[in-house]
Amino acid sequence: MHRIVRFVFAVVLASAALDAASQVTIVDNQFTHYAQGQMNSAAADNPNAYLYCWLYGNGLYCGAADGAGHYASCQTTDPAHKRLFAMIKRYSSVRFFWDPADSSCFLEVTVDSRNLRPRPVPATSKSSSPVFVDATAQYAYGSLAVKPDKPNQDIGCNEQSGFADLYCIAQDDAGNFVWCTTSKDSASQTLADMKLAVAGLNESSMLYFAWDNDPNTPTRTCNFIYVFNASYLLP
Repeated sequence: MHRIVRFVFAVVLASAALDAASQVTIVDNQFTHYAQGQMNSAAADNPNAYLYCWLYGNGLYCGAADGAGHYASCQTTDPAHKRLFAMIKRYSSVRFFWDPADSSCFLEVTVDSRNLRPRPVPATSKSSSPVFVDATAQYAYGSLAVKPDKPNQDIGCNEQSGFADLYCIAQDDAGNFVWCTTSKDSASQTLADMKLAVAGLNESSMLYFAWDNDPNTPTRTCNFIYVFNASYLLP
């Protein structure tokens, strides 16, 4: 796959540099398989186009639609690709290649001055998710871009340099407040991947976290942190 990617870079980078910032493009033929677009203006040319990446458990998953009936997706557990997740923000351009044999990813993320040039984006369907707290089932989720008419809602995570701990909180519209913290791997996700997920939080994020009650401590222990970044979650 890497030979294919290196060959395609020479052809694609020059021709797609300007195009990637304004629309979602999907190329799927006998020579190459890739999708590209910019988070902030994925729907600039077609309101049904979108781009997303999410860190779930120990894997990174990306997908795209060009609004014309073409879709693409890929997945990877390679740490070299997963660490690029934190670069995917409002003005990032994302390009991913996939191997049709197993849908494995090769990911490229670009942030440059060209992407900051404003371009009108048509009215699109936003999918902002309100904050939801289920203290009984021990999970919470919601979009970071909380709507102005929901002032009581809040969700997010905190990490401090010099400490291993992560701390996540959520409060729903009814004022239900929960939190959890962790400084270790869980049965379903490593601490390193939880930190990768938190590092990727931004305006385009939906955050989900779950916890268990550690009998050895008086605290709730986070056991799963999932971050989904999508063009249609931007405010």
